[in-house]
This record gives sequence, C-alpha cells and structure tokens, in this order.
Amino acid sequence: MTTLETDTNTDDGDSVFRSSGTWSWYPMSWPWTSILRLNSAIIGIVGNAIVIIVVFNRRVSKNSTDILIGSLAVADLLSSIAIIPVPRIKYVPSTWLGEVYCRVVNGQIFMWFFVNASIFILTAISVERYVAVIYPFTFRRIFSMRRTTVYIILIWTACVINHATYYYFFIKVHHATHTCQVPTDPPSYRLLGGLSQVTLHFICPLFVMVITQAMIIITLHRQAKRFKFMNGSKERTTHAVKSHDAKWRVIKMFLMVVLTFIVCWSPSQISFLLYSTQIIGPRFLYSPLDRIFTVMGFYNSCANPIIYTISNAKFRLAVKNVLTRKGSDNISVFGIKPETDHPDT
Repeated sequence: MTTLETDTNTDDGDSVFRSSGTWSWYPMSWPWTSILRLNSAIIGIVGNAIVIIVVFNRRVSKNSTDILIGSLAVADLLSSIAIIPVPRIKYVPSTWLGEVYCRVVNGQIFMWFFVNASIFILTAISVERYVAVIYPFTFRRIFSMRRTTVYIILIWTACVINHATYYYFFIKVHHATHTCQVPTDPPSYRLLGGLSQVTLHFICPLFVMVITQAMIIITLHRQAKRFKFMNGSKERTTHAVKSHDAKWRVIKMFLMVVLTFIVCWSPSQISFLLYSTQIIGPRFLYSPLDRIFTVMGFYNSCANPIIYTISNAKFRLAVKNVLTRKGSDNISVFGIKPETDHPDT
C-alpha cells in the first residue's frame, strides 16, 4: 500500500555534508500537494478529536460500536498528525540515530501504520454491524466490551508486526552517500510485494465491507416486508418499526463511510497494483497523478467526522453539548440496541 520517496540526488557543493555525515535538509517547499495534505491534516485533527471527546466522554452506555468508532477516530487522528508535511532529508549521519530517522520519519512508518490500522478497524465495524443485524441474539456475547477491546488490541498488534518487519529490514542509511534508501525491487519481488500489500490492506477489507453491507441491506429489506404483515399489538408493531428505522439510519451512515473509503483509496490502490504488475511503468511513481491519488486517500482520515455530523442527529447533539459545556449524557451515540426478543405475539 505504500510507496516511499528516497533522496539519491547529490551535488558537489554538498560534499562536506556527505563526507562528514552531518544532518542536512532541503528547504521546506509548499507545492499544491503539500498544501492539500496540510489541509487534510488540520480538518482530520480537529474533526477526529471532537469524535474522541464525544465518544469517550460518555458517563455510561458506551457499547461496542461506540468503542470501535472511537478507536477509528484515534487511528484517523494519528494519521492526520502523521501526514503533516515536513522538510525532506538531504543527508543523514551513518549512526543509529540516522538509521532510526530513515526507518521511522523518512520512511513514514507511522503514517502508513495508522492508515492501515484505520482500514482494519473500519472493517471490524462492518463485521460488528453485520453481527448486530443478522445475529442479534449472539451479538452481545460476540461483541462484549471486553472482547471488542481485545479485537482492537489485536488489530493494532498486527499492524505493528506488519510494518515494523518491513521498515526494519528494507530501509536503511546508504553509508556512501549518507542518504535514506530503499533497495531497488526486482520485478518478481515488486509483483509479490505489490500483490500482497494491496490484497491485505485494500482488497480483503473492501471485500468484507461490501459483503457485510450487502447482507445487512438485504436483511433489513426483508424485515421491512415482514412488518407490513405483522400481527400483534399496535404498541409492539410500532416498537419494531421504530427499531428497524433506527437500524436503517445507522446502516446508511456506515454505508456512506464505506463508500467514502472506496472513493478515496481505490485510485491509489488500483494504480499501485498496476505499477506492481508492470502494466504501467515506473514513471508513474511520484508523478502528479500518483500524488493526487495518494492525497485522495489521506482525505479519508478527515471525512468520517463530517459524515457523522451530516447523518447522525445524536452525534450533532453530543457535539453541541461538548461545545457548550453542558456535559455528557448516558445515551450511546452510534450504537443500536439489538433485539432481545422476537416481534411475535
């Protein structure tokens, strides 16, 4: 899912820096892509910080959905911080600190780590909503607060292992030029690496999201048909219809989140897959179009709070209470109470 930019161009005027291994950076420049990145970062930091405050400031009644949404906001907040443009490194010393800088800062390990954590948490939310709608009687057991916390820890742990392994073994300081470099990939490795990254970080999560959302929509549509022929008291029928409508509102919100993810990340991932399979040439890498696609993906980190604000009245009220310092209440912001009994008479 990642492409790394390395600085290998040198000039004779900088021979002193190269020979001594002194730290040196290029002057900070602000092309339009950096401006868009900064804009995305600011919106993402503010928006996701509000989501975190709203979710974790509740006195009681936080459920698995709220916890997952809060964790998604944490990942998106950290992603937004990590995408803030910084000056590009020119020369680094051949020391342990230089190695750390190349792997962590220049390699943008945290940025892609948080982005991928966000994707996997969004996938977990899709599964959680699927279980809540399709298997309501086992939902509380499968997605108890304790188990939901374990799921989140496992997601973050998997992301740490995945990224730490790559950045430790493949990014290093080139001792002759004192620059951060990634070994040139042979075509076979580029193909294998590209396919594995896109499959793991995009295709598999996308498949899970699409399938679960489709199954949820089909199930709710069937439930709506059953309500038309439901026998029983008017009170029970009204309760069932209201519960169904509430589920629809939440599912529509998550559907918007999933569609936004697809729109933001598909161009970048499809083009990276085409590059890895050599359908498009190496000139595409770091081209203006490639940078546009990458920036589109970054905007996914700031889009979710906007979606919540547009589509969730409880979230708007909670934000208003936070801004006016009215305090929090004990109502879940995103969750829907699953059915615990059949709507039969």
